[in-house]
Amino acid sequence: MDLSEREQPLVARGLARGSESGPVGDVAVSKPTAGAAKSLDEQPHLARAQEYLRSHIYDEISVDDVASAIGCTARNVQLIFRRHLGVTPMRYLKKLRMEDARRRLLSGAHETAGRIATSLGFTNLGRFSRDYRAMFGELPSSARKAHERARRQK
Repeated sequence: MDLSEREQPLVARGLARGSESGPVGDVAVSKPTAGAAKSLDEQPHLARAQEYLRSHIYDEISVDDVASAIGCTARNVQLIFRRHLGVTPMRYLKKLRMEDARRRLLSGAHETAGRIATSLGFTNLGRFSRDYRAMFGELPSSARKAHERARRQK
C-alpha cells in the first residue's frame, strides 16, 4: 500500500521529529503517548471511585467525598470520569440509583415508586419519573404494572 503524495510528507515529518506516530510496514500506527500512559494510571482510581459510589448509593455524597475516599482531588475525579466514561461522577451515581430503582420496582416488593425514589435521594418525584422514563422508556408505575401483569400470566 503506497502512501498518497499528501500523506508522505506527514509521515516523513513525524519520523524526523520522532513524533508519536510512524510507519510500520506500509501502515502508519500510533505509539502510546503520555496521555495514554496517564490514562492507564487512572484506571485504579476509576475502579475505586466506581466501587465507592456503588457502596454509597443510598448516602448523600459529593464529588469531594469520592475524591477523599480514593485519594485524589475532586477535579481529578471529574476528569477521570469524563475521560473514561464520558459522564460526571454525579451523573454516574444517578445512573446507578436509577438502575437500583428499576431493580426494586421490578422485584415484586411492595414498595411504592415514591418510597423507592426518596430512599435513593430523589426529592422531586416528578423529575424522578421524567428521568426514569428518559432512561428506560416507561414511567416507574407503568414498569411495575407491566412486570406484575407478565408475572401473573406465567
